[in-house]
Amino acid sequence: MILGLIPSEQAGLLLVRFMRRMAEAGDDNLQDWLAGDWPALFANKPATVLPALRELCADRTLDWYIRTNAVDPIVAAAERRGPEALDEALAWVARIDLAKEQAGFGMHFSSEDVTQAYAAGPSFRVPRRNRAAAGKARARRSPKDDGEALRAPGEPEERLGLS
Repeated sequence: MILGLIPSEQAGLLLVRFMRRMAEAGDDNLQDWLAGDWPALFANKPATVLPALRELCADRTLDWYIRTNAVDPIVAAAERRGPEALDEALAWVARIDLAKEQAGFGMHFSSEDVTQAYAAGPSFRVPRRNRAAAGKARARRSPKDDGEALRAPGEPEERLGLS
């Protein structure tokens, strides 16, 4: 997406507007396709874009899925600024508690998953059942990726027939 290449506040605000329009249009396929790419698309944007992203995250009229996707670039930007900024961003995310807004078949994570992730620190890995829930992850996953997730540390690839 060309807006991700433009390092300006205006391009960042247009990306936020694009996220909002996807949610309002109910375009789940496009949301799935772009899920996980938002931190890269916002990586070269100034910090002045972050309040608009936070506003999108807090907008309860929008679906939880686009709101959780908007959290990713906020956390990524905080991570680039250092541990204190990251702690502040994670505390802000925890206060939103998007897990409460999910229900039924489409539930991707629970409040307990969120608590466990923040308690575990930066080395926490999302359980495989939750990572596979994002449509984009399913679409882009290769057999080799699956084998790496199944292989124990130090186990050769040949044993799983992946090389």
